[in-house]
Amino acid sequence: MKNEKVAHILDRIADFMEMNDDIFRMKAYRKAAHTVETISEDITTLTEENRLQEFPGVGRAIAAKIKEIVETGSLEYFENLKKEYPVDFDAMIEVEGLSPKTIKLLYDELGVENLDDLERHAKRHHVRRIKGMGDKKEKKILENIEMARKNSGRKLLGHILPLAEAIKHQIEVLKVVESVEIAGSIRRCKESVGDIDILVISENSQEVMDYFVSLPFVDEIVVKGPLKSTVVLKEGLDCDLRVFERDIFGAAMMYFTGSRDLNIELRKIAISQNMKLSEWGLFKGDEIIAGKSEEDVFN
Repeated sequence: MKNEKVAHILDRIADFMEMNDDIFRMKAYRKAAHTVETISEDITTLTEENRLQEFPGVGRAIAAKIKEIVETGSLEYFENLKKEYPVDFDAMIEVEGLSPKTIKLLYDELGVENLDDLERHAKRHHVRRIKGMGDKKEKKILENIEMARKNSGRKLLGHILPLAEAIKHQIEVLKVVESVEIAGSIRRCKESVGDIDILVISENSQEVMDYFVSLPFVDEIVVKGPLKSTVVLKEGLDCDLRVFERDIFGAAMMYFTGSRDLNIELRKIAISQNMKLSEWGLFKGDEIIAGKSEEDVFN
């Protein structure tokens, strides 16, 4: 699925246009990026069928650029823009308060190319000396750099949830699959997501794993095992799939949904009652006493 990659490149071109006060073209690329990101059809198919210009914001010039991205994986026009401003734009734009024009200002005045450069200059109070910045903005930038680093590699829930649900629906069609659920930070409805966790009930884990790693969403297989496989999706996000038996699926859902802090507290409660809790169930000695549903384990 190249839709997200194409939309990302168009959005970045719009940022470069904004940097240079080319508002007309900035709006054109931003609109095209939004169109590509939200259409349900695959951009590769639309390119092959010469249907790109059917969609709002995609004129002849932008359609030609989309075609180049789809066919070659890159865009010469975009690469030339990046040479003009050799800035780690993806990282810099994640810092709250940094607009494309501010990023350009920091590059022109201080030669800031990445977060390390920005942090160094801010700590040395160079940023506040730039006209229009000041000490309050400099302090806020330092705070937001730390936040951006913590969120590095994470993506907004609104972008990832449809992808996770699409993968879930693909797996559900397998006859050997009894149930599929999305867990992790997606199920907790966190604003940003670092990866996708999918749990499956099946008595034929090998067939599930073979099918999972061959899905069109997959870009790279990190590890493929009998009960767990990890892949890198074409969107650049890791996706873990685990297979469990029906009788312990509730314990697995609890474990792989809960945050680390929640799981630690739950295990402490279990230990205080001479029990042991893990993704494989709730045990008293060697006997499993709950695991089929989350409700059973909580009770």
